[in-house]
Amino acid sequence: MSTQTVQKESQVKETAGALLASLDGSNVGRGKVIDGLLDLYNLTAESSVARSLIVTGLEEIPGKNLVPLDWWQGLLETVVESSSKGCS
Repeated sequence: MSTQTVQKESQVKETAGALLASLDGSNVGRGKVIDGLLDLYNLTAESSVARSLIVTGLEEIPGKNLVPLDWWQGLLETVVESSSKGCS
């Protein structure tokens, strides 16, 4: 595993961790979810499982203005798990 891959994996975990730490209430603004997913997208490798999950998440965001907290939290946790298996 290259140093760059380890750094990106760490950045994915840090970014997702910050997003998870900022969660409160039962819903999250759709814009915040999109911004978070795009941030994570930029940290993942083109052909990675994590990027596939992020693209699917962007395509399937529920709600018009608010996204259920459990959906967002679940997606973030899944992205972190998949990034642990390698960002490349």
